[in-house]
Amino acid sequence: MRACTCAPSQIYALESGVTTVNGKVAKSDTIMHNGDRIKNIIHRHELPLMSRPVKILHEDRERE
Repeated sequence: MRACTCAPSQIYALESGVTTVNGKVAKSDTIMHNGDRIKNIIHRHELPLMSRPVKILHEDRERE
């Protein structure tokens, strides 16, 4: 068995309860098995849409 080498964001996902395994909240000591279903719920904000056209600062014609 290998130990989990998680990044800080992955550890946060486990500790905050947004990651589930087979419908149950996963913990850092959860043992995974073949066929387990992992679900990770995240919340992201999309960038706002501009109501005006975007001003082009430079257009490289050589790449066309």
